[in-house]
This record gives sequence, C-alpha cells and structure tokens, in this order.
Amino acid sequence: MQIDMQASQQSGLGDQHLIYFQERRLAFAQIAGGWPPNVNSEVELKEAQQRMTDDLQRLESYLQVNRESQLAFECYGDLLRMAHNLNIPNAAGIADKVLSGVVAENPNNYDATVALASLYVTLHQDLAPKAEALFNRAVELKPDVGNALIYQGLGLACVYQGKWEQALVHLGKYLDMVPTDKRISDLQKNLSRGHYPTLIHTPLNPSPTIAESKSVVPKLQKEDKPWWRLW
Repeated sequence: MQIDMQASQQSGLGDQHLIYFQERRLAFAQIAGGWPPNVNSEVELKEAQQRMTDDLQRLESYLQVNRESQLAFECYGDLLRMAHNLNIPNAAGIADKVLSGVVAENPNNYDATVALASLYVTLHQDLAPKAEALFNRAVELKPDVGNALIYQGLGLACVYQGKWEQALVHLGKYLDMVPTDKRISDLQKNLSRGHYPTLIHTPLNPSPTIAESKSVVPKLQKEDKPWWRLW
C-alpha cells in the first residue's frame, strides 16, 4: 500500500487511510493484543513482525502530514504497544510517550486509556499501580462495557503488586467472559490455593522521549526484552 499524502489530502482520502489503520489495529489485536503473542512458530513471529513494521512505516508517513489527528496517534501508539509484544525493539518506550500524550490531551479517551494500561501491565512491576489506575479509569469511563481484557489486566496488575485477593476477583470476572483461557485459569487456581508467583524486581530503565527525536515520529531503537514471566 503506497500512500501519497498530498494526493490523499487533496482528494479527501485521508479518512480511508485512517480506516485502514484501524482495521490493521484490530487485526493485530488478534495476534499481539496480549502477551505472549498468538503465534505458533518463529516463522509466524517473523512474518507478524514484518507486517507490523510495514504498517508502522505507513502510519509514520501519514503522521508526517497529519500531525493533528489524535486518532492516528492513538492507532500509532497502540500498534507500537503490540509491536512490543512481538519483540520489536524499543516499541514500548515510544508507545508510552505517544499514548501518554493522547491520554493527557483527552483524559476521556477510553481506547487510548485501555491501550496505555495494557502497555504498562506488560512492561515492569513498578508500573503495575499505574496500570491498575488506568484500567479502573477505563471502567469509570464506560461502566457498561464488559471488556474482558480490562479485568485480565486488573488481575495481572494486582498480581504484580501482591494483591492476591483482588487479583482473584478480577481474574474471576475475566474467566466468566473467557472461560477457555487456560493460562489465566491455571493462574487463578494457583492463587486460590495460596501458590503465589515469585516476583523478581529489576530496576526500571527510563524510556527515550519523543522530544529526543528530530522527527515528529521517533525511530525504533534497541531495548531489552520483557522482564517478567508468570508461566
């Protein structure tokens, strides 16, 4: 998909590009919306990484001439969050800055709030309180939406903080919606039996900021792999 931004603006095709990016966001959510990603082999992982890299480059081109589009930045931040789940280097640090900026600009942005919370819950134990607060904020914004991933995220955020009873409540709500998730079911069973995971604390390294880049869209750099494993 080649994107001629000048032509798209003149012909009114900008919205079509946003529709495309939203569709790609939904498609990647099936593969890399959570950790670990839903891939069955190293070949599938590499294919997903290449497709993600291609879409990020397309979206970066779009953002170069559509800097006022909050939805485009929201898509970009969420794709970067999922790129982190696919082990694409330094995606997490930039996703943090992009999504934090979107949420700061519009604290009532439900999707960006969920995306930022979902990022924090996979990054580091020290960010678990922020993840929990953001997930709870999302519930406040849309209390009637039964988003299973919010309760999964709340459960994991509480696990990382050693809030075992609260974790069991949230994971129970998640399993009511997604009873076939064996990973979370096994975690819930272990917690209910008092078999708590050992959390190994590691220092939280600062992430690069968008301001450090000369471009409106920062380039990806090298970063460490996710720090945690529960199973």
